[in-house]
Amino acid sequence: MAVVQISRIQVRRGQKNQGSGLPQLASGEFGWAVDSQELYIGNGAVSEGSPAVGNTKVITQHDNIFEFANTYIYKPDSIVQTGPSSTTPIARNLQDRLDDTVSIRSFGCIGDGTECSDAFQRAIDQLYLNTNNENENSRVTLYVNPGRYVFNKPVYIPPHATIIGAGVDKTVITHSLLEDRVTLGPVFRTCNGASTIGNPSADSNSTYLNQARNITLHNMTIIAVGPYRALRLESVRNSSFKDLKLSDSWTIGDVINGSDIAIQLNSFSSVVTCRDNVFEDIQIDGFSYAVESHYDISDNIFNRITLDNCGFGFVFGYNMSLGLQGQLNGPTNNIIKNSIFGNGDFGIERNAIWVEIGLRNSSEHNKFYNVGNSSGGYGTPFYSNILFNANTNKSESDYFERSKYLLANQNFINGTVYVPEIEGSVSFTRQSEEINVSQYTLPTRIFRLPGNTTCIYEINYWYNSNVVTAKRQGLLTILVDFANNDVKLVDEYEYIGNSGLNENISFSAELSDEDTDATLDTLVVKMVNTTTSDSGKLRFEVKTKIEQ
Repeated sequence: MAVVQISRIQVRRGQKNQGSGLPQLASGEFGWAVDSQELYIGNGAVSEGSPAVGNTKVITQHDNIFEFANTYIYKPDSIVQTGPSSTTPIARNLQDRLDDTVSIRSFGCIGDGTECSDAFQRAIDQLYLNTNNENENSRVTLYVNPGRYVFNKPVYIPPHATIIGAGVDKTVITHSLLEDRVTLGPVFRTCNGASTIGNPSADSNSTYLNQARNITLHNMTIIAVGPYRALRLESVRNSSFKDLKLSDSWTIGDVINGSDIAIQLNSFSSVVTCRDNVFEDIQIDGFSYAVESHYDISDNIFNRITLDNCGFGFVFGYNMSLGLQGQLNGPTNNIIKNSIFGNGDFGIERNAIWVEIGLRNSSEHNKFYNVGNSSGGYGTPFYSNILFNANTNKSESDYFERSKYLLANQNFINGTVYVPEIEGSVSFTRQSEEINVSQYTLPTRIFRLPGNTTCIYEINYWYNSNVVTAKRQGLLTILVDFANNDVKLVDEYEYIGNSGLNENISFSAELSDEDTDATLDTLVVKMVNTTTSDSGKLRFEVKTKIEQ
């Protein structure tokens, strides 16, 4: 039979939050709460088959569906037990689950290449400068989705901020190319906990308790439009900067600009300073200075940093005003390790590490390739790889590609000034080298060393003849008095082999002017080997001691 008319359906209605509240509805009866705009239906009696007496809420457009999604369980079909027993798993509602990590897109930054510095700053301020920020539970992670985010002003990062991108060259944050470069400023700049939403506090208001700290910035590319800093870190401690790519447009031969810095570390005082931070797995390309500080920063670790196409690598303590607040001793106890300098298409134009003022900073297990050669190659060195103009800094187990070319390579054995791998007060050991030797009736150049300063060389050597039974192990000690053009060589050795051949080998050393500019610059070590038709191997390792 066709339905020709439906009468009006009567629904009980009233206010949920007034009087006795929601009444018990009859089986199948609807009830409408006009104040909360919620709809219910009566369950009916248990005798009718209802599992329980009560009302069931009907979801409408005014409900937050996330409030009812209480069934999220981590890997419910796996063997992972999330609750106190396998039959009582931990269930979470969907709203909490989605809010574990906050997406930058929730604040209007969609990563489509449009300018978004205000929206990005709003996200950071709302998450990390809100009134609940002292509650650890409110310190969430801000996830920056893949895309290109353009800033026309610095974005400030306060304490406890955790900003995670999707990865290098996936999340890309860049300066605007169209803005006035006079006011562009750094891409990111830290600020202290005295900051409020929309008002970053000056570093002069920093104390040990409110300074920038516990900041995490990971997994993104940051492009500065020079000459500007990528990261300006103001009195930051106990923070982590990891898996970053920092790039700019500087290239070898450009003018060195003091504002063109990938990472700059500043300090308000010697107590409120940049300290105990970890910089790890960072690529730096296209800056006048890769890392710079002329303040009392301390105990920072730079691990697995890759630098290319920069004027300088790390510069500590240059242009300091000693005695001013935060500039008493310079950078101290900072470690640069497991890093690679100048192994790309361009190199590092000048020094890879330069400590002008600062104590107990160390270079450990680093590799220095095309460094200090300006725009030339290994045959035209201009600058040392490391420059320590302050005492107590050290190099330990570093590798210098310059040694491979200038120490004993026969293509450079004449005419090339041996600019040192390291200048300053330091003791260090170069990597071992091995050369072929033969009969030399006259003193013949076999290897060279820097000769532009007073120093001591200790050279452990091992000689093995391929023609006769002759093996010799010894220590050459060479004292260089550069000011007086005086060189002394002492050879202490042990020999095993054919009798009468132990004294066939002798060494001598002298200072030389390799570029004929009337200034001595290179120490030349020569060898005499009177064993007839001899050929063999000479392996040696050089330890340098320089005191200023």
